[in-house]
Amino acid sequence: MYLTIKPFLVAAALAVAFAYFALRARLLVQVLQTVTRPGPDRLSFLGRRLQAVLIDVIGQRSVRRKKLPGLAHTLIFWGFIVITIGTVEAMVEGMFHGANLSLLSPSLHGYYLTVADLFTLGVLLGVAFGFFRRLVLKPRYLHTGPDALMVLAITGTLMLSLFLMNAFRMVAFPDNPLHQAFLVSGSLGRLVQSFGLSPEGAYAGMEVFYWTHLLLVLGFLMYIPRSKHLHILAAGPNIFFKHIGTEKPMEVTNLEDEKATNFGIGKVSDISWKNGLDLYACTECGRCEEVCPADLTGKPLSPARLVHDFRVELLNNKEKVLAKKFEELAPMVREESGVTDAVIWACTSCRACEEACPVFIEQTNLIFETRKNLVLMESRFPPELQTVFRNMENNFTPWAFGHDTRADWCRNLDVKQMADHPTAEVLYSARDPFSRKVVVDRGIRTGAASRWFNLRPGPSGNSSACRSA
Repeated sequence: MYLTIKPFLVAAALAVAFAYFALRARLLVQVLQTVTRPGPDRLSFLGRRLQAVLIDVIGQRSVRRKKLPGLAHTLIFWGFIVITIGTVEAMVEGMFHGANLSLLSPSLHGYYLTVADLFTLGVLLGVAFGFFRRLVLKPRYLHTGPDALMVLAITGTLMLSLFLMNAFRMVAFPDNPLHQAFLVSGSLGRLVQSFGLSPEGAYAGMEVFYWTHLLLVLGFLMYIPRSKHLHILAAGPNIFFKHIGTEKPMEVTNLEDEKATNFGIGKVSDISWKNGLDLYACTECGRCEEVCPADLTGKPLSPARLVHDFRVELLNNKEKVLAKKFEELAPMVREESGVTDAVIWACTSCRACEEACPVFIEQTNLIFETRKNLVLMESRFPPELQTVFRNMENNFTPWAFGHDTRADWCRNLDVKQMADHPTAEVLYSARDPFSRKVVVDRGIRTGAASRWFNLRPGPSGNSSACRSA
């Protein structure tokens, strides 16, 4: 009787879980399509983007910059990739008895079972370190909540259920030659066998752990789109669409656009699709907070908390965003949202948070665009900036000296001025500190400054120059 209805039960469970997951994922994509600010073009440098996916997603390089946490995460990541093949096989076999990889190649199936068994152990080791780090080491920047501990517990239970399912299978079908492939599960199988279980009892135990594993997988699948572990889906695409280039200038705002009714981010609907993808991709690892000079000196800004507050605001108001009821949205900068004036103006613009982020979130773009909205739309900024703005309006510099003396700093440096070479193609050339390659920066003509630069002749033979006009 059970074997007759099992395929229908498995099919029903799969249909419900995948349908719910598809609906939630579709909703998240629609939110990114509805937000109003145009996103950046992130389809250039396709080769470098694919390389980034191979190195930083598949190879986990950016995660492994922290050695022990990175190794633990890599074990879990690769373990899930390998184990997912077996999970899909178990789903198919649940609906079609006997349909497994051994039909294609018994020897290849045996090799896979050995690899999967070892990776299951690797995931358990990674989960154990995750618990140890969060409950014992407790680094300051790693904020441990029930969500993170629950996911670690679910992951560990998934691996244990897989081991026990294999162990009971070995006792239920003792003559199956593929059982020799279970290097780790084999020890558990011999322990189960020592209890003197009959093949029928062992089969019942195998089915119990089969359903435990299957329902946990499907439950986790349904949970992902509603949790901080949404990064499992969003981190890969976010790495693909990361900023390519040595420097990261502020996004250009066309102040002369007569059709523009808003500048910057005033409400959560004013973000771009890339900002939204950043919010989805955050792993809440705290690495950005660890290096943030504002947070380290006691300022109210935490880049991790900022991203979290933006994401909560976006997801809590997704129905209004999708219905385009933007007028009903509250301002992003307010006490209730956690994003306050003090938070926004505490940033030093150093982008250390972005350098530390393993999934290449652009936290400072959220801050810069929110500042733009406060300044341009509300004339709302710290009083210390009043003098700077007045000087820029009167003298075209942030300092209180005349326009005609703004280039005096480079008078004795043998630096040619823009006024002497108005058609110069290159003002500064930058050297990438990682690849050591020279990257020509043409954006400085419009005011974007290189983060790493050397004053030297450009590739066309013209000397690097400072602006005097």
